[in-house]
Amino acid sequence: MRIINPLPILSADDIRQVDAYSIERCKIPGVELMRRAGEAVFEEFRMRFPQKTTYFIVICGLGNNGGDGFAFVLKCWREGYRNFKLYVASEDRMKEPSIDAKYYLQELGSIGISPCVIDGSTALPIENFSVKVDSLFGIGLSRILPPYYREVINSFNALPGFAIAVDCPSGLNNTTGEVEGASVKADLTVTMGYPKIGFFSREGSELVGELAVHDIGLKSYQEVGIKPNHFYFPTEFFIKNPIPPRKRTVHKGDFGKILVLAGSRGFSGAAKMVAISSLRAGAGLVRLFVPFEIYEVVASSLTEVMVDFYLPFGFSECSEGLDKLEPHIIWADVLAVGSGLSERVELQETAYSLINSSLKPVIADAEGTLVMRKWLEDVRATKRLVLLTPHLGELSKLSNLPIEEVKKDPRRVAIGLASSLSCYVLAKSSLTFLATPQGFILYPPQGSPALAKGGSGDILVGALSARTAIALKASDTGHSPYDGDYLTKAYYDKYPSEILSSLTATSMKVKMPAYTEPHLGWIEGIMRGYYLFADASRFSKEFYKDEEKILASEIAEMIDTGRDSD
Repeated sequence: MRIINPLPILSADDIRQVDAYSIERCKIPGVELMRRAGEAVFEEFRMRFPQKTTYFIVICGLGNNGGDGFAFVLKCWREGYRNFKLYVASEDRMKEPSIDAKYYLQELGSIGISPCVIDGSTALPIENFSVKVDSLFGIGLSRILPPYYREVINSFNALPGFAIAVDCPSGLNNTTGEVEGASVKADLTVTMGYPKIGFFSREGSELVGELAVHDIGLKSYQEVGIKPNHFYFPTEFFIKNPIPPRKRTVHKGDFGKILVLAGSRGFSGAAKMVAISSLRAGAGLVRLFVPFEIYEVVASSLTEVMVDFYLPFGFSECSEGLDKLEPHIIWADVLAVGSGLSERVELQETAYSLINSSLKPVIADAEGTLVMRKWLEDVRATKRLVLLTPHLGELSKLSNLPIEEVKKDPRRVAIGLASSLSCYVLAKSSLTFLATPQGFILYPPQGSPALAKGGSGDILVGALSARTAIALKASDTGHSPYDGDYLTKAYYDKYPSEILSSLTATSMKVKMPAYTEPHLGWIEGIMRGYYLFADASRFSKEFYKDEEKILASEIAEMIDTGRDSD
């Protein structure tokens, strides 16, 4: 059964411990786990290819990962999918399969199915396969593959068809995320029990494709004593737990009030995109402040957003500066600061004065991240909710580390920054993740490459601002503005227990339920906001294929449906 709730991410060693505990201590037969793994792959296969005449090829090794492949083939045969070719890759023809893999080879032999062995004289057939299934190597691979296996993998990649990897793409180191000479490039990886940390490297994420995690009855990692700090929020979690319709009795104040400080000469579009995105993502009220130099061009193009200006020179003292903004800062639930602000000294000083005037939650983007870092360093310890949203270049500036070092291990850099500054860091790249001050790394669903263009980050800030404001408002009142259990205890109970328990001590000190702890609402808002942003990128991905379709969707979005995006 596919798991849709957020999951811990484990290393190969962790998985081996879970496997050993399940088989040796809890006496779950290895062949039974192998049968369930085969059925998990079959479930995903049949869902995408319901026609029993689908032509497919399966390539297996002789270890337990190969045994999963044999179990899959047996399940296919019994379910009427019989149009396939089965190959075994083994450099040593005399090598015996693992005990459990041998069981399924014998089962296949009993119904007349005998795999072809790939050797120097046998090559993979170049035929018009609809599907190709990789079941060569599992999580144990930690060595550079010899030329024989590299050639097999490269030949597999060259075959036509939708590529399914069983448990992991063969050739990928499941702990380091590095390629061991060559790796299968999958369209879908069906992994057992838990996602592996190697899937979340820059190389690994390119090879895994869609990730489907299945429960095959392994014992819990908690029972084994493993304490993870990396977690994965699957797309299916948000699909199965969508933002529900709003309660009939709500008003706009229930959906958060956002103050945006953004834009400068040459960057007026950034300010507009943040504000509009906030409204589209569900915010109740948005007030945008821009420097006087761009006020007219911004105000004349926005109808739903409240737009006003400030004078940056002498901001802290003049009547059109901080004095003007203070009532609105008090009014706001979340401050969004920095998009298009530039590094001009007077604008940086303006942002610092605004941030320093209250302890309201802040989402800082672009040049605003530098201002926010300075404030955090000046104040030192703070309980304020702060989110920095740097791309890797900005993360290099924030951490004072060379960009090459940041790219090599962005998780270490981001978690170090989050810990030292007591803030949240959403490190944006082709593999975006959230580093928390509690020491966690959280992976939201990833967007498409269409997001790699100017303005995407501004739209993201709007979505994050809206969803955090709404979640914080629900935490503050103890009531969700939506029908159903969204933003209630029943919803947050689906979160990993490690995240909940890290916040329980704080909530107990002030004698309130853990699900009303602001940090939990903050995390939910960030993860939900990023999901909306990533999910919307599917429209951009299709833009080049069907421009008319996209323009129609944009027009449709302008029609007020009375529901939030999701």
